[in-house]
Amino acid sequence: MGRRKGSVRHIITPRYHLPVRAVLDASAILEGFEPVPPDEFVVPPSVVEEISKGRAGRRMLTMVDAGLVVKAPGEAARELVTAQARTMGEEDRRSGTDVDVLALSLELGLPCVTDDYSLQNVAARLGVEARPFKERGIKEVWDWQYRCTGCGRTFEEDVGGGAECPVCGRPLRSTPRR
Repeated sequence: MGRRKGSVRHIITPRYHLPVRAVLDASAILEGFEPVPPDEFVVPPSVVEEISKGRAGRRMLTMVDAGLVVKAPGEAARELVTAQARTMGEEDRRSGTDVDVLALSLELGLPCVTDDYSLQNVAARLGVEARPFKERGIKEVWDWQYRCTGCGRTFEEDVGGGAECPVCGRPLRSTPRR
């Protein structure tokens, strides 16, 4: 049986069983996740601010008006997430919004819905369940290090906060720690 020209083929993708309550990352909302009912899901204020600036702003504000819960995480949880990200070499991959999402998930004991692999990586180390929305999700947890593209030396952190090797001056690149 052939397809007629112009017909639409529907691809059925497996749906992940999403929890009744969860913290939403901006990526989930931007990728089309519809929190139904909205009052069962939580976002930090930084997600609302981040999305409100883009094309999805009107949709975000509609979700907030419909009851999407907006709650700021505590400073202690934010510090714990930041420290864990630093230990793993993920601090350069984390935005303030990412820290807020993980801190809120940790604080409330709720999973976070995100397709961000780096966010899932830190969540796994913190014992926070991360549920991917469209992507497959991480298969293993990685720690990162910085390797000089010139002399090959490795550093546990981005030395000096720059992107250059303090020994030879060549660029540093993040690589998985072995």
